[in-house]
Amino acid sequence: QGMIRPLTCGIAPVAPRNGLLVAHAQPTFEWSALEGQSYDLMVRNVDGGRPQIFEIGMDTAFTVPEDMALELGGTYEWTVFVGGRRTGRACQPMRFRVMNMEESFELQDYMDEIAVFGLDPLTDGLFLTVVAYRDLGLFYDARTALDSVEEQATLSADLYLLKGEILAELGQELAAREAFDKADELMR
Repeated sequence: QGMIRPLTCGIAPVAPRNGLLVAHAQPTFEWSALEGQSYDLMVRNVDGGRPQIFEIGMDTAFTVPEDMALELGGTYEWTVFVGGRRTGRACQPMRFRVMNMEESFELQDYMDEIAVFGLDPLTDGLFLTVVAYRDLGLFYDARTALDSVEEQATLSADLYLLKGEILAELGQELAAREAFDKADELMR
């Protein structure tokens, strides 16, 4: 009684999800599609400053260009306007943080440790890279690296468990359940 519920915008933000850390100052934003609609994306630093607004068109993904890279260590909110910001409806904002310089050094230390074993973090040491990303809370990077592992070889039960954990953190519950089910199947 007396409360107004916000109207939904008809789409679901996919990435980056609320509260997650991203490794790069040029993240890719993704959302589900609504047939026949165009989109504008607004990204703003929660500590102030002018929001960045991007006219996306009909695409459902956008990577921040190099000349507009976000601030390392900054916390940001993003929202999509279905139908454009002038006439459309804004979706619920999502908040994320870009890793800071200290976290970047920690990530580089992980990659250096992998290399000490004579492994390339992007090829034969990719599994260890997935684990490093996961341990640092970089679930988007972990998902991307794990996709590369899966393209190169069949995943073991342990890797499906890791995949399920990563997907669950990213809010992809159905895909996470499928990964956990595959792990269970392989362990029988």
